[in-house]
Amino acid sequence: MPLLLGHLARGALILLDDADRSEEQTIVRRWEQHYPVRQVRSYPTERGAVVLEYLG
Repeated sequence: MPLLLGHLARGALILLDDADRSEEQTIVRRWEQHYPVRQVRSYPTERGAVVLEYLG
């Protein structure tokens, strides 16, 4: 996420795949705590997927 911040427009959507894995769930929680993002949708794919919106 730190590498993306300077390149994202407000409202940009970020897709994280394999979101059902515990490591990815930890990443989503950490990003929501430390960066201006919020989870807007999750998809029940084979390994899960999450869409985050950049609020900055």
